[in-house]
Amino acid sequence: MKAFLWVIGVCSAVFIIAYLNKDNIRRAFFANHILLHARGETNPALVRIDWTSEVTTDTVTVFENGHETEALFEARGRNVFVVYYKGESMGNFEHFKSNAYNPHTYIFELLLQQDSVYLDLTVSGPDAIQ
Repeated sequence: MKAFLWVIGVCSAVFIIAYLNKDNIRRAFFANHILLHARGETNPALVRIDWTSEVTTDTVTVFENGHETEALFEARGRNVFVVYYKGESMGNFEHFKSNAYNPHTYIFELLLQQDSVYLDLTVSGPDAIQ
């Protein structure tokens, strides 16, 4: 009988810990990601991408120095990404998410050649845009 109570106790403790950390567990497996395809004369280390949404008042840097940051960017509704190169705004993109917890991969493409700038965004995930 003691062994049965120990098993029930341990299982209950694991369940409670998992329930209390469900958001962290979800983010570990189903997080948003930012990818940058820098082409032409573009130096990825000089690109910065900021994120904001209609439900938050903060602007968060999600890509900087050639790498995705550890910042969380989850919000339902209109999400706005602003792309900077050498501190100068290159453009912005809007993406509507039906659920804040839907994971998406945002693929930015930036091409700089002489006097031309090409900027594009592809989103893959449940609320993908074309």
